Amino acid sequence: MSKQLHSEAILRVIGLNKYFGDEHILKSISTTISKGEVVAIMGPSGGGKSTFIRCINRIEEPTTGQIYFGDLEVTGSKNKICDIRRDIGMVFQNFALFPHLSALENIMLAPTKIKKISKVKSKINAMALLKRVGLEEKANNFPEQLSGGQQQRVAIARSLAMDPKILLFDEPTSALDPEMVREVLDVMVSLAQEGMTMVVVSHEINFIKEAASRVLVLVNGEIIEDGPSKQVIEKPSHQRTKEFLGNLL
Repeated sequence: MSKQLHSEAILRVIGLNKYFGDEHILKSISTTISKGEVVAIMGPSGGGKSTFIRCINRIEEPTTGQIYFGDLEVTGSKNKICDIRRDIGMVFQNFALFPHLSALENIMLAPTKIKKISKVKSKINAMALLKRVGLEEKANNFPEQLSGGQQQRVAIARSLAMDPKILLFDEPTSALDPEMVREVLDVMVSLAQEGMTMVVVSHEINFIKEAASRVLVLVNGEIIEDGPSKQVIEKPSHQRTKEFLGNLL
């Protein structure tokens, strides 16, 4: 993968803790993600991966710690999280499309409602994004008329419509049939190659090798491994990582 990384920090996480009741889900997590990086988050089920990524844009409220998006503290009570989320795109496991809206309308909704972009301009942009993800001919189809892979590609296009500075993916292929996985991963690889900053919870080893610049391994709420994707996958330093990868490969 030929992609130039920048040293500019776009996301900083400092001492992040998350409790659900008495259960300590995330334990003093700290990491920095630079502009242009594609960071994959791996680890066994229940390790806190989805909670971590959902804390980044405060879908889940962190218990303690700080998250900075550029110079803005996401965890700061004075900051309007809706304003910050304009620049932080999120793609969910279950697509989260509005069932009563067509693919085109799903993509147009946020730019017209939140950014106050005209419907004419939003439609032009949405059609361009549908073409980008290979679904131009499905513009007027409703979610129930689309396959899972097609719905997820519409969801990616919807996130791109807000022109985000970073995209978060929470296991974007886990709900898909195997034959649909590749069509979604191909779109994600192309975004990575174009320089989009991405944080991806995924166990798709081939995608991680192809597109991720870095891998974080999260086990029991702690980052036990953090390094270049090739190094972590082929020569992990932690025994727990070796065991986890042994079950995947």
